[in-house]
Amino acid sequence: MSSNEFRFFLSCDINLPVTFRVERLEGNLPAAKPPNSAEVDFTAEERRSELFVECALYIDGAPFGLPTRTRLESTGPTYCWNELITLSTKYRDLTANSQLALTVWDVSCGKTEGLIGGATISLFNTKKQLKTGRHKLRLCSGKEADGSIETATPGKVPKEECGELERLEKLVNKYERGQIQRIDWLDRLAFKAMEKIKERESGRNGSSLYVVVEFCSFEHRVVFQEAGANFLIPSPITTSNELVTVWDPEVGKINPSEHKQLKLARSLTRGIIDRDLKPSSSERKSIQRILKYPPTRILSGDERQLLWKFRFSLMSEKRALTKFLRCVEWSDVQEAKQAIELMGRWETIDVCDALELLSPVFESEEVRAYAVSVLERADDEELQCYLLQLVQALRFERSDKSRLSHFLVRRSLRNIELASFLRWYVAVELHDPAYAKRFYCTYEILEENMIKILSEHRSIISYLQKFHPDENAPFGITATCLETFIKSCAGYSVITYILGIGDRHLDNLLLRNDGRLFHVDFGFILGRDPKPFPPPMKLCKEMVEAMGGAESQYYTRFKSYCCEAYNILRKSSNLILNLFHLMAGSNIPDIASDPEKGILKLQEKFRLDLDDEECIHFFQDLINESVSALFPQMVETIHRWAQYWR
Repeated sequence: MSSNEFRFFLSCDINLPVTFRVERLEGNLPAAKPPNSAEVDFTAEERRSELFVECALYIDGAPFGLPTRTRLESTGPTYCWNELITLSTKYRDLTANSQLALTVWDVSCGKTEGLIGGATISLFNTKKQLKTGRHKLRLCSGKEADGSIETATPGKVPKEECGELERLEKLVNKYERGQIQRIDWLDRLAFKAMEKIKERESGRNGSSLYVVVEFCSFEHRVVFQEAGANFLIPSPITTSNELVTVWDPEVGKINPSEHKQLKLARSLTRGIIDRDLKPSSSERKSIQRILKYPPTRILSGDERQLLWKFRFSLMSEKRALTKFLRCVEWSDVQEAKQAIELMGRWETIDVCDALELLSPVFESEEVRAYAVSVLERADDEELQCYLLQLVQALRFERSDKSRLSHFLVRRSLRNIELASFLRWYVAVELHDPAYAKRFYCTYEILEENMIKILSEHRSIISYLQKFHPDENAPFGITATCLETFIKSCAGYSVITYILGIGDRHLDNLLLRNDGRLFHVDFGFILGRDPKPFPPPMKLCKEMVEAMGGAESQYYTRFKSYCCEAYNILRKSSNLILNLFHLMAGSNIPDIASDPEKGILKLQEKFRLDLDDEECIHFFQDLINESVSALFPQMVETIHRWAQYWR
């Protein structure tokens, strides 16, 4: 809440018990009387006071509920209880004349309790606001706290008796409540000066005793109101110069009179007369000023009327379109129809301005469709810069399968990098309870159009033959494309083994038309896998078949690349382990659950106990074991059938 805003709670709505803290006693206790000779022999200096504070609530001058006592405190000046007191009475039960009576007692005088003094404080100030923060109450010496309406033991020091110390303490109270701006260096100097004043004033006041209490604070001020009342008791008029901004619920809403005037004015100028109107010099300056407004600026009624009046002369100014569309009364069918017609004839806007038309301000499907048509002119590099924000703009669309979602999918299918970013940007929003369905629709459209090649081309070889044919080369594929495929298979096979990537199936293995194979969807790492009995390496039979089978020279070359890559990575094991160790505090579930165990798992995959030659034999056995695993093939078949029937 800003400092010039006034928001409040009503006391009748607060169903919480009255709570405050008794902090300490300030000042010097009166000198103790010497004991009788019949009592135990000790001097006045040896006597140590044992004090407690009795707290009682008075409503309209009568005691309300049972009094509450603090614990005994005998540590000597200053006596510090710092005890939280919770009364049985709730804030909603208080009246405007509720008071708290505090009496300090000393039980060190013998069997009878010795009265030190009492003080009374109203719970509401003169403006009927609940008091908060720290208050220093002066005790009336030798008097028990009086809770009557005209109390005889006021804790507040009268103005005529207030000194510099009381004035400063009021300012400190405001400072602690956040009503005075904090400036560290200046605050330190001020508090040092206050300590000196406090020492000087305390010596001057002599025997005055004060009890310090702190009332709890709420997010907003609490104003008194009786239960069932529908009005606030007016506070007396004061001569304070403080300006208070009161919250007005009508601010920001449409003015009915202004709205009617605008409709009448537009109905008169909706005809052909507007087509030939030209702005004057002063009107042109006003229009140029409006066009420089940021997109967050709300146009006034006069500004909207000005743009509408000269809409035909502004059609050659592309910057003016977004401002013009903001001044359209979309609930008026005729006006909306004319605006859409003019939008189609307007000078084409820039891509950055089209983003404004996808904000929640514009609900018209025609306007949002126009924005998408402008985005179609952006190249892939520029579109990727805005992709995250465009995904978020799906929230503001009128339907789940909007033109924007189809546009994003269509462009992503032409660029694998865009597709990868789009897939992840949408995937992270699938857990949003409000818009999960909408994002899932886009995700589903993307997945349906990407389904990885085998269903359409029957095999990886057929797919690569389409884009890189060579009748004289093995498998009818160019040597460069085949080599790229084999190397990418080897690289990903090694790194997915080391990192323990799980949940591998044909839906998250992607292939570019130049032969580069790559993995997506890394939700399971460090050996965790939702499928039972996963093989040590994620190598599917379709990949082996594309290399000519397990007896092919190309498959042998693949295994050689795997072993070479594995030994290269082993030489950088310290770097990889250090990088992983820096991730120990991350929120990634598989790491956060047990970082030390995760690092040990990763270290084990490097087999640092073997030399390079031994590692070659180890890794080749690993490949053979993974390829010959039967159970994962069965699981993959079931997964593919499930995807088909979904």
